[in-house]
Amino acid sequence: MSDTGPEFPSQPFSPPPLPPRAGRTGPPWERDGEPVNRFVETARAVVTDTKALFANMRREGGLGAPLTYGAIGLVVGAVFSYVWSFVGVGRWMGYGGGAGLGGILLGLCFGVIGLFIGAGIFHLMLSLLGEAKFPFETTFRVTAYTSGTTSLANVVPICGGLIGALFGIYALIIGLSEAHEIPVGKSAIAVLVPIVICCALVAVVSLVFGLAVASMFGLASSR
Repeated sequence: MSDTGPEFPSQPFSPPPLPPRAGRTGPPWERDGEPVNRFVETARAVVTDTKALFANMRREGGLGAPLTYGAIGLVVGAVFSYVWSFVGVGRWMGYGGGAGLGGILLGLCFGVIGLFIGAGIFHLMLSLLGEAKFPFETTFRVTAYTSGTTSLANVVPICGGLIGALFGIYALIIGLSEAHEIPVGKSAIAVLVPIVICCALVAVVSLVFGLAVASMFGLASSR
């Protein structure tokens, strides 16, 4: 009998694996249930519990669900914009809708295209910052759920659009931070820089157009 004690295999000790993290279950819109209730619950969660909603949002799973949600929100917002314009409320704030159903459908088409363009710009900014931790679909999902919710702000006449736009910026910043698991400061840069550039371009174009019109009227009056 050996007095050297039992022999053990010469392998390094490895701790037991950690239990898997609970997966993201997605917003109410992507679960079972009555569509109207799922839509309302998702919109409420985006507004009242923004961080938790996007922290629980699936990063992948197809564009269909978020795109449908975004399109529904855009349609509802366009319908109310048309209603307020029809009754003469808020025209000075830029409410459109004079083209009726055709205008609503055209607005929906441009809105859907805008979702992809906006998500593409935000994802490009995240990539330039080295913070695009997940694919384009993740950024698109944040953009679609945000836009579909903020478009509902057009239910409020006159100031609804402004309220929706301001909240949309906040929701995008929080959503991208939670979805890509990056600092809020980085997601703020990815969202705010394109918006500032866009506003600056609009201001420059408006100034040039205004000067051109003023010049035309000046020439016409001098003849």
